[in-house]
Order: sequence, then structure tokens, then C-alpha cells
Amino acid sequence: MNSSPDQSPNPNNQDRLRELIILLMTLIVTTGIIALLYFFVDTVIFPERLTKNEFLSDELLDVGFIVLNEEKKPIEDVRVQLIFDGAPESKLTDSAGYVQVEIITRKSINVILTKAGFKTKTKIINLEVEKNKPRTFVLERDSSSNTQTASSNPAPSSPTNTQPVYSTLPTPLPVPNPSPQDLYFVTDEAFADLSTTNQRVQALKATGYQNAGAIWIPDYPNLSGKPLYQVYAAKFSDRSSCGSFVKTYRQRKRDAYCFRASLDPRISADRF
Repeated sequence: MNSSPDQSPNPNNQDRLRELIILLMTLIVTTGIIALLYFFVDTVIFPERLTKNEFLSDELLDVGFIVLNEEKKPIEDVRVQLIFDGAPESKLTDSAGYVQVEIITRKSINVILTKAGFKTKTKIINLEVEKNKPRTFVLERDSSSNTQTASSNPAPSSPTNTQPVYSTLPTPLPVPNPSPQDLYFVTDEAFADLSTTNQRVQALKATGYQNAGAIWIPDYPNLSGKPLYQVYAAKFSDRSSCGSFVKTYRQRKRDAYCFRASLDPRISADRF
């Protein structure tokens, strides 16, 4: 009797099939790794491949503000502060009442406008409407203060005028050597009214100038013998520190300067 041929698979064919499967899997894995590496390098390590214009137009926005008084005249040195996470530092309006702030694009922002002698104004701005148009605000004068800004009411100096005075302070009498009682002050504003002076000092302290205060100058000649109250933002025991500070403070108050005064009445005409 003839025996039937063996029907079992050829071992050589099984080995070849196994090698083919391994080769295909290796190609698939290698291709996946290369694609993953390309994605990582292109989007994480070198994101700047996106054009600069595409990035800036989507991320940054210039917002302009115009601040006027009730007579529709510009107000200088109004502090404009934006309230949101990552907001830039506050800025002051220029002589035209204008200031521009660059921010990350948002749907809306909360803005606070402050200036001594005026009511604080808080407003929520929708940035999705008229993005490139400056926002105009009108500040009302504070009824509890008689302060008038030089830009809105340049009245002549008089005993009853409470307009800030920027005249040069009386020069202390010269001494051969500085006295231990001498102090150096960085000027802010000057008033003939004590109530207005106190309000200005408190406003400075509220914005971070904790050493702010005021000096009483008796018999000030420009006010017909009436006293003058000089508000200062900071005080120092040495001239160099005062000089360094005033350079920074002029970003807030362009006409700020240092002056020396003494606790000793025999040395200086200025009194505390």
C-alpha cells in the first residue's frame, strides 16, 4: 500500500512568514517614531516657524485712552491701571490726555482711572468692539476737594487759591557742613490748603509711597504771607539716595526734584 504525502507546512515557509511580519512591524514602529519626532521638533522646539505677523496679530493689542475733564479739556498725569491677570504696569496720560497700553488680546478689561482732585472712575471695556479706536473718558471733579489742575483752570496765585504750586521752594541757609538733622525730600505737589494736602498724601500712600508726607513752609512769599504745604513722595538722609530716587519718580511726576530741609530752625527756614 502506498503511503499519502506529508501535508504539514514547510518549516522554511513558516520562518519566512515570521520574518516578513517582523519586518512590517519594524517599519510601522520606525515610521511612527519618525513622525512623532518630527511633530515634537516642529511644534515644541522650534515654534517660531510660525510667521511673526500671525503670532502678533492673534496675541497682542494696543489700547488707547483719552481722558478729559468736564469742560472736555485733556487731563495730564491721570493714572490708567488695567485689572486682569498679567496686566502691564499702570501708565500716566500725557499733556494731550492720551496714553496707549499694549496688552494680550482679551475680550474685555477692567480699567481704573485716578487723579488727585477728581473722582476715581472704573469701567469695563469690551475689546471686541472697535479694537483700534481710543476710548474716551470724562473725569468729574471731586466735590470734597477744591483742587484745580493747571491745565483746566490756570488761575493766578492768591491766598484763597488751592491750585498746586510749582514755584521753587525757599533755599535753606547755607552751612559749612551738612547737619545730621538735614533731610532730603522728593517733591510731588504743593498746596495752600491743608485738607487738599492730606488727600494728596493719602493718595500717594495708597499707590505704594508709604513714606509720603508734607512739609509746612510758613510765610511763603508767593501766597501773600500764607503758609504753603509741600507734599513729598519720599525722604532720605543723604543727597545721593534722593537723587537716584527722583530720576525714577520723574516718570510719574516730570517736574519732581530734590530739596534739603532741616529740623534745626537756625539752619533752614523750612519747618516740619
